[in-house]
Amino acid sequence: MVVNGFNSSPTALRELIFCSAMVVPGTISYAHQVFAEITEPDTFMYNAMIRGSAQSQSNLNAISLHTQMDKGRVKPDNFTFSFVLKECTKVLDRNMGFCVHGKVVKHGFEVNKFARKFIKYFKI
Repeated sequence: MVVNGFNSSPTALRELIFCSAMVVPGTISYAHQVFAEITEPDTFMYNAMIRGSAQSQSNLNAISLHTQMDKGRVKPDNFTFSFVLKECTKVLDRNMGFCVHGKVVKHGFEVNKFARKFIKYFKI
């Protein structure tokens, strides 16, 4: 990374994001700084940031990261929706929950048991 540049090693960036967002307590702001410099964050990096933001009480950051992920055309996986739906229930944002539910169906993750658990919360 030092010789070839910051974005030259996606594996090292994944480790750095994961550790600073989730493993080391109190370093989520550092994780956000590092994440902002990554030119092409992948699904794992987004998931770590979403989950880390959620664990640090930055609920709105977790949801806005999902929106950023969507705009950046980074494909979500089965973990992404579980993390985001959980945050929607924490902040009681039913509208966002319905929107995320639509994306769960669109991407074919409605069979995911964790996503189904949170989707039940948003159904009338």
